[in-house]
Amino acid sequence: MKILFLSGYGIDLSVDSGRLIVKDGRNQKKEPTTTVLKPKGDDYDGIVIYGHSGNVSLDTMKWLSKQKVPLTLMYWNGRVLTNFLIPQMKQEPSSRRIQV
Repeated sequence: MKILFLSGYGIDLSVDSGRLIVKDGRNQKKEPTTTVLKPKGDDYDGIVIYGHSGNVSLDTMKWLSKQKVPLTLMYWNGRVLTNFLIPQMKQEPSSRRIQV
């Protein structure tokens, strides 16, 4: 499982021309970097933000949902603030019985 971990100040997630543009935050030890994720790619299984400030656009939330990539926001102490999970597909009752 490959997770994209973002931290620092000024994190920004936006969509441009169908691609997710991820700008990592900056802090005393590192300069911000930019990662571009393409649709239908197997780049990451999830994104975790442990940051102090930043932006996540509504287009980003739609993009993540379509690509089935969950987003987790964490407090400074490591506790989970919130999760944006992908919607689960509804199962037919017959397939549920088969799985049990």
